[in-house]
Amino acid sequence: MMQRNLTITLEPDWKAAMRATAKLAKAKTYQGEVLNFETPAQFFGQLTERRWELVRTAQGRGDISVRELARLVDRDVKRVHEDVTVLAALGLFERTEQGGLVCPFTSMHIVCIWRRCKDAFVILAQPRVANPPFGWALHPSPFDHFVPLPHR
Repeated sequence: MMQRNLTITLEPDWKAAMRATAKLAKAKTYQGEVLNFETPAQFFGQLTERRWELVRTAQGRGDISVRELARLVDRDVKRVHEDVTVLAALGLFERTEQGGLVCPFTSMHIVCIWRRCKDAFVILAQPRVANPPFGWALHPSPFDHFVPLPHR
């Protein structure tokens, strides 16, 4: 079975996101898959802390039922089913022939580069690394990433 990788991006220019995805599709070898959000509201609205917990719990477990997933995260089956439906629509879960679900990605990389535009602020997020670069601080969030300290 091929190992699948997912890169989750935040790119307000959807045309640029499509061009970047097209470049990956033209590669001769598998370059991974991309899930793009146009706004921070979409990103954080769809990938809530509880939904991210479901993805992390299911990742690498193979075929799992919604009931079993709910038991593992100690949540109500109905609410887990609602969240799984959203995550499946995003492509983070896939339904199996047996009626269960699977998180098909062996690795996920979240890239959020928000540049200062006029009066907006910048947030540059990269996944957790063993030794963060100088000037980076651990940012407590469900996404477990680093955010650079502001320059003064």
